[in-house]
Amino acid sequence: MRIAVLSSSISRLAGGLFFSVRALSNGIATRGSEVSVFSLKDCHSEEDIKEWAGLNVSTSPVCGPRAIGFSPELATSVRQFAPDVLHVHGLWQYTSCVAHQEFRKRKAPYVMSPRGMLDPWAVGNSSFKKKVAAFLYESRNLKSAACMHALNLSEAQSIRDYGLKQPVCVLPNGVDLPSDELLLPREDVWGKKRIVFIGRIHPKKGIHEMLNAWARASKEFPSLIDGWELVVAGWDDGGHLEGLKEHATDLSIVDSVSFPGAVYGDEKVQLLRSADWFILPSHSEGMPMAVLEAWSYGIPAVLTPACNLPEGFSAGAAISVDPAVGSIFEGFLELLELPDSERLAMGASARALVEDQFTWSQIAREMQTVYEWMRGGSVVPSCMLD
Repeated sequence: MRIAVLSSSISRLAGGLFFSVRALSNGIATRGSEVSVFSLKDCHSEEDIKEWAGLNVSTSPVCGPRAIGFSPELATSVRQFAPDVLHVHGLWQYTSCVAHQEFRKRKAPYVMSPRGMLDPWAVGNSSFKKKVAAFLYESRNLKSAACMHALNLSEAQSIRDYGLKQPVCVLPNGVDLPSDELLLPREDVWGKKRIVFIGRIHPKKGIHEMLNAWARASKEFPSLIDGWELVVAGWDDGGHLEGLKEHATDLSIVDSVSFPGAVYGDEKVQLLRSADWFILPSHSEGMPMAVLEAWSYGIPAVLTPACNLPEGFSAGAAISVDPAVGSIFEGFLELLELPDSERLAMGASARALVEDQFTWSQIAREMQTVYEWMRGGSVVPSCMLD
């Protein structure tokens, strides 16, 4: 089977899709399908394409506004590949138009993965531009998809609320489990216990609220904060980082908060190995890869329901907070007061949860059955909603 994977970016600018699309594509390829990835060029494509080693990747220049991503070369490359099935990751750009063109010309079916972009918060952000895009092309592209892919039941409901009626498969993001030597007890070489955030530096992530909550905890319970560090790592999406640093200075928390910037590869591994807790107080997510990675290292998390990982709460792997200062403050107090034995037990539950439900080998196998069903197979995948 020839599968064309379309994403607006194959670089770090794609955020979590940089990891999830690559891992899923690799997983599908190892099952014997011929997978080619097609994307738009950006300022980091040439540097980051090396991370896609083992996959056939093609990037095409954009003509006109990057927000639309119009690229005649992209359409030509996909047409020459002549895929049996297309998989579009993300919305609101020309990549979905290319899939629709292949469907009209060659009857090649396609599946669309909104990746959180149909969630209410995401649809409401820059809503006028998205309404224009929906009117001009995206509503047509969405309605013509043979199948929609939701990361969880919450996203499946958002797909239905948007008015889409075609079949929906529900498959989460996943991770590759770290090697056993990386799970050995962490040496205390960092001097402080760490609460780690890893993600895009963007208002939807709740970082501003998190800093305010940390400042409140520092002021009201200084003895609890002593010996702890809050690490805010990630790439700056939209120029928000400097403002957050200035805000931390204004709050007088610079001695207990660090901003190491974007972390990848070994640097990210070392940061995760140094973490006692992970935190993501986000307003909106599809399914955050960073949380799954943290859990795979046995690190419990502080999450909002908007992270769409309710399994973490029911498994005892996460503390639930809302993306508001008061709620995050209460979450900080809970984790700071928790005995190490209970924290380690939560971490063990997190690791077990990932092993049971969130490995790429399991997810790729299920996605393969979706592709086969889209091509006319008689077996309905178990991940398909009724």
